[in-house]
Amino acid sequence: MLTDAEEAGLREVLGPGGPRLVRMPNGVRVQARGAAVERQPTEVLFLARLQARKRPEAFVRMAALVHAKRPEVTFPVHGADEGRLAEESAGGCRGGGWAAWWPAYGGTLDHDAAVRRLARATVYVLPSVDEPFPMGVLEALAVGTPVVCTDRCGIAAALRRHDAAAVTDGSPEQLAGAVLELLDDAELRDRRAAAGRLAVAAEFSPLGAVADRLEEWYGFLGGGG
Repeated sequence: MLTDAEEAGLREVLGPGGPRLVRMPNGVRVQARGAAVERQPTEVLFLARLQARKRPEAFVRMAALVHAKRPEVTFPVHGADEGRLAEESAGGCRGGGWAAWWPAYGGTLDHDAAVRRLARATVYVLPSVDEPFPMGVLEALAVGTPVVCTDRCGIAAALRRHDAAAVTDGSPEQLAGAVLELLDDAELRDRRAAAGRLAVAAEFSPLGAVADRLEEWYGFLGGGG
């Protein structure tokens, strides 16, 4: 998947006589949470690479705002470090000690472990910008974990259409407001979880919308031959 800017740049390079470009999403299956996976009541998760586009610093600032109102909430962080971990960790020192609420880094996870981790969380937050196709968001939706993301992710329109996630402007204040709303309202969490699963099934299932899009595209190619 390309961002809008990347697609525009590619079209410019290819020129008006270039081939037709079609965006083809990856498929994700709706998954049932295993009985052994217990949903945590107050856990806000960041699971993504620690790099500029993912904006872990926005997650940290969001965590500070949420902690001020809900001090019992924890903020685990998982993902490969691409240069941001030391910078963010340095901020955890307060008065010579470690701030008890500061997001705890748990390292990287393989795919199966990541899916189980997503299934345990109360809320999954991805503050990414210019994110063409956030697989972490789709994996969270597929296991029924409510999502908070930004309006600069490539599937924001689909998420809004299904009311499947809290889509924010990406500021720590809006991220925190959306997280607090979900933490305070179990009915909203359940509703978003159900809507997220429906959105995945309707638009991102490998046996549904993705397969239909492939069939349509290959049919177009065959017809054009």
